[in-house]
Amino acid sequence: DCGKYFIDWLKRLGNRKIQLVAHNLKYDFSFIWEYIFGLNPLISGNRLLGGGGILYSEKYGKIELVFQDSYNMISCKLSKFGSMFNLKNRKEFMPYSAYNLTSVTELTKLDTIYKCKEFKTQEDKDLFYNNCIEWKCIIIKNDKEYNGVINSEAIYIDLVEYSKRYCEIDCILLKQGYESFKEQIMKVCKLNIKNYCTSASIAHDFMILQGVYEGSYSISGIVRAFIQKCVYGGKVMTRRNEKFIIEKETADYDCTSEYPSAMVEMKGVLMGKPKLLQKE
Repeated sequence: DCGKYFIDWLKRLGNRKIQLVAHNLKYDFSFIWEYIFGLNPLISGNRLLGGGGILYSEKYGKIELVFQDSYNMISCKLSKFGSMFNLKNRKEFMPYSAYNLTSVTELTKLDTIYKCKEFKTQEDKDLFYNNCIEWKCIIIKNDKEYNGVINSEAIYIDLVEYSKRYCEIDCILLKQGYESFKEQIMKVCKLNIKNYCTSASIAHDFMILQGVYEGSYSISGIVRAFIQKCVYGGKVMTRRNEKFIIEKETADYDCTSEYPSAMVEMKGVLMGKPKLLQKE
């Protein structure tokens, strides 16, 4: 149980406060939530934005945990971190479909792994093989049935060891990208991303610091919930909201960051207290 092993390792760190960062927290959190006391998740829709909890150990004491999902601030695949933050490390190759109940308990032939759907090109095979050499995952065995040649040497791969190294590099890449982003936001906005769950919350506090909302009022509770009903996202429609049959080649242009774009065009924000509409 990898989740329990991880929790036991955290307990051995002793009485302290620990921040856990994951790129897609909901997936990683599913392995450890049952071992944590006093869970206080921060949920928006079907997304787990962050939260906290407590670990207790008679030997090591109380440990406070804080969860953060880096994807809500850096909304891109981990594979893009290298180029985005100018990092030396890169997202490594993983043949996911090679993993099954047999391959995690026994060594697997290299030729068998090469048949997996993740290998699209010879470059994929070369990258995987070179990783196996560098990470010491290759085992040479004598196999009479290998390629139909008697007493030939067969190449086997320890897929468990490979996945271990793959995950280690993933964690290093995430740490380096997260810390680089943290430095950039601190330099530009004078804000610490450890205190936030989303890029929107960072932008909101930065605008407060810049005086964008001076003269306007914040709202909450029932009033905010009512106004929130006016907000719609992700709607896709054609002109005049009609159906069209297109038999020619088409180009699909997806507009992004429309809220920030609209804010740039606006002359400002609404000022003063809201006025209550009275029935005539």
